[in-house]
Amino acid sequence: MLLVVATACQPLAADADSGVTLPADSGTADAGEAGDAGTRPSFAHLDAWLKGRVDAGVLNGFAMLVFDDGDRELYRGEAGVCATAGTCPAGRPAYTVDLVTGVASSSKWVTSTVALATLERAVTGGRLASVQAGLDAPVSGVLPCASMAGRSGTVTLRQLLSFTDGLLPEHDCTSDRSTTLEACACAILTASHAVEVASPELGTPRGSAQPPGTVYKYGATHHAVAGAALEKLAGVGFETLFAQLVATPSGLQGRYLNGVNLAGSLRTSVADYAKLVRALYHDGKGSRSKVLLSPATVAEQEAPQAGASVRVLLSPQPGLEYGLNVWRWCYRPVELNDLFTFDAASVVEDPACTAIHQTGHAGKGGFVPFIDRKAKVYGVFAMREDSPGGDADYSAEERDVALRVRLYAAAAAAALSP
Repeated sequence: MLLVVATACQPLAADADSGVTLPADSGTADAGEAGDAGTRPSFAHLDAWLKGRVDAGVLNGFAMLVFDDGDRELYRGEAGVCATAGTCPAGRPAYTVDLVTGVASSSKWVTSTVALATLERAVTGGRLASVQAGLDAPVSGVLPCASMAGRSGTVTLRQLLSFTDGLLPEHDCTSDRSTTLEACACAILTASHAVEVASPELGTPRGSAQPPGTVYKYGATHHAVAGAALEKLAGVGFETLFAQLVATPSGLQGRYLNGVNLAGSLRTSVADYAKLVRALYHDGKGSRSKVLLSPATVAEQEAPQAGASVRVLLSPQPGLEYGLNVWRWCYRPVELNDLFTFDAASVVEDPACTAIHQTGHAGKGGFVPFIDRKAKVYGVFAMREDSPGGDADYSAEERDVALRVRLYAAAAAAALSP
């Protein structure tokens, strides 16, 4: 990872191992040293900056864990309270790494992992030739109602998990806890079939269904259709698949509150979610040597899925690439002085990922698990901003804080390398 850490008066010297450019006379930093301008990035500076945001009333609270390549805990920080409606427990409990909250769209990374693990099990059981074949087969092959949904019924798991299926991105059934995944999926496919348009340029993002594979539309319906197809393929319910294939091998204790809303109803903690991130960071190896996914499938999950011809119609993070329910946060080299003066607007996206390549999936309200393979670090950052929008949208403040924290954490980890 090539982060440029500069001061106004010091020359720069390259750290050959980490790829991070540091002040020549900055010395060796560790997690306990100050991170003022003129020194290497440190988790002490990150901690002070985050607690300062809480003290200033910008954030209600935060909690964060960061680990290195050997799973050594580099940073544990927490302060303030959890007070965002819809995601926090009742009241204003202290925000800690063990506090269980709603993680909104960070659920998607988990759901994608369940889907891929289900395909791997089907391959092992002889029901699929390969994971790739499972990703690219129309769901109509396992979901009966899809065969009556016209073009909308031809969508594949790959398109569903990459949001390129063209279906309506929203449907009331995803918030109906009394329904089933299959009933919801069929309702989504039927409704989409009724509003199909002939090309990606026609219709509206929310009110039309474009041809599968031609557009990107972020939403919650994709997972209901994918979940229903997975249940048919495996012959068991999604909750069982989650428990057997992801929760148990990774040690994850979280659970979905709504069995139909697989896109945003997971509740877990920073420490708990970190177990999943740890497994994915280590190419799918979960706790006690249990295998979550194969390295090849983890690589497929993180790979870009939408070609240049795909039109982006709905996205909370426009300009960034998407894998199988994983964001690809790739940027050009960044000049990172310190968190107080860093200009997030100066960060330039780079699809080639030659300098900075992070993956993960943020959730509205401020839950941000991430992996940085270049910097050899992974972690989970959660915050609750003091904003009227709360968990209703991705605010500019939320995006800014999350970006700063992810980039700086990687720089601080690199500074600890010998």
